[in-house]
Amino acid sequence: MVSGSKNIIILGCAMLEINGHFPNENTDHIFKYGKYLALHFKKNKIEGNRLKARQFVEECIQALDNMKNGADGFSEVVLPCALVGYPDITYSMLRQRIPEIAKAIFPKEFSDHVAIAYEKIEKERLTAQ
Repeated sequence: MVSGSKNIIILGCAMLEINGHFPNENTDHIFKYGKYLALHFKKNKIEGNRLKARQFVEECIQALDNMKNGADGFSEVVLPCALVGYPDITYSMLRQRIPEIAKAIFPKEFSDHVAIAYEKIEKERLTAQ
């Protein structure tokens, strides 16, 4: 679980400040993704101090699927997100950045666990295809 993040407000603030962690590239999509993730985690009442690495990855992927489809996957409510309607490659690129995003906003120990969980989930996805 995340150590050092007491609640989702801290996680949300970290997600909103993600631009500073990628100084040498255009981070507009990463910032928009971080902003949506902060809202996604808050809406789903996911608290930072109870967050597990695999859960973080799964929630990030769910958020990308929601953006790709333009609506929440459960309620089917249209998303007020700046990343709705982009080409599929945009969401694939953001999916690949999940471990880097975790590294930018979480303590090293937790972000290392996120990287491992991400690799396991990707392996499972590729095996299922």
